[in-house]
Amino acid sequence: MNYKNFKRVLASFMFVPLSLSLISCSGSGTDSSGSESTAEEAESASEEKSTSKEKDSAEGTTLEVAVDFGDIRLEEFKSVIADFEKETGIKVQLTAPGADFETVLKTRMASNDLPDVWTTHGWSVMRYSDYLMPLNDQDWYGSITEDAKKVITDEEGNIYVLPATVGISAVMYNADVLEAAGVVPEEIRTTADFEEACERIKASGVTPIFIGGKEPSNGAGFINTYLLPMMLTNDGAAYPSAETLQDGTFDWQKTGTPVMQKFADYINKGYMNENYSTADTAEMQKALGEGKCGFIVRSILNLAVAKSYVPDANLGVLPVPYYEDGGKNMYQVGEGSCFGVWKDTKNKEAALQLLDYIATKNVIPGLCETEGSVPGLSGIDLGDSYATDAYYASIEQYEGNLMYDNVFDRQYFPSGMWSVMSEATTGIALDPSENGVKGAVSLLEENYIDKYEEAHAGD
Repeated sequence: MNYKNFKRVLASFMFVPLSLSLISCSGSGTDSSGSESTAEEAESASEEKSTSKEKDSAEGTTLEVAVDFGDIRLEEFKSVIADFEKETGIKVQLTAPGADFETVLKTRMASNDLPDVWTTHGWSVMRYSDYLMPLNDQDWYGSITEDAKKVITDEEGNIYVLPATVGISAVMYNADVLEAAGVVPEEIRTTADFEEACERIKASGVTPIFIGGKEPSNGAGFINTYLLPMMLTNDGAAYPSAETLQDGTFDWQKTGTPVMQKFADYINKGYMNENYSTADTAEMQKALGEGKCGFIVRSILNLAVAKSYVPDANLGVLPVPYYEDGGKNMYQVGEGSCFGVWKDTKNKEAALQLLDYIATKNVIPGLCETEGSVPGLSGIDLGDSYATDAYYASIEQYEGNLMYDNVFDRQYFPSGMWSVMSEATTGIALDPSENGVKGAVSLLEENYIDKYEEAHAGD
């Protein structure tokens, strides 16, 4: 990707108001220009012939597609839909409820009246699988990447979405800062290695970790990507707790306290920026690019944005360290643009044709660019993509000792905990004392219990 263009695209994303209205578009039907066939059309003739039966049965139908996209992602997808309509003759009613997306889908789940196709925003298995069609028999199934497959496959081995893109969260670093401090990034394997790196970076006069805490979600992102998995759920976790987190018996006072104490320790040791509470996301990204910090933690989109601010920056990405010897380093993978088909749809052929179109018509690179994600299918050429290249290079460096897991709060917390994590980390940043930690743990415990009981009220 050209980073001047990326910065322009990013600016559009940041400043175009979020659309909360329902948006629909319809195409002009199949191309009937009658022009002489081109070489490209001749090459695709066999493919068109093989799918003519499905096209004949789907042409002229109207397909309802609901997405959780906004702004530039929505504009990109609207162009995809327009091309799909023109090529296939299938009409698409595209709806984008914005911030109300989850509420709309939950209401429609209750009445079993769902869109033909919708984006699952991280919940294809845990929330929507009972309503979605298994897609293991689709031609693109064998192309799903290993990292994507780990988070979209249920216990029976079924997948319910086309994972066009996935979001990767990890530890990003400024290579020049680490080199000046005598830190070799690919040698950071354990929590102890990471903390030793922080000590060396601090001794060199640079802030080890930067968090834009003015936007509290960055604090939540730090513990959600790094501390909570490392301490509780990863291979080699300090206090393995995956089962108790998911069955509602997690002991917050005994086991949650060390996690939040670790966050306070990083502040008290001077590992984090002093302006935590006043720095925003843009300042965090610029700090990484400008070499004012060693690490930031969250989506690797931040790596690309930092590079757009400082084109000459020498940056990289690392998986999350493991705590106990013998563990594995972890990349956190979240569903990006993932499309599922309602199991009771009356437009199955058209719905599957849309998924095939997204998978095979060079749609995925544009989706990746607008959301800063990586392809969920192999063999996709993104061109010049700094963040993606850094991610793939890291996979090679850590080959044989990597694990992939879902976004922590989606996998291990009841729905609704994100704002609570934001509040808890902000509280500790303002008061990293024992009392501050106790207050944060109590806040997390109370909300975790309430939300878990609410989610399982009908069990």
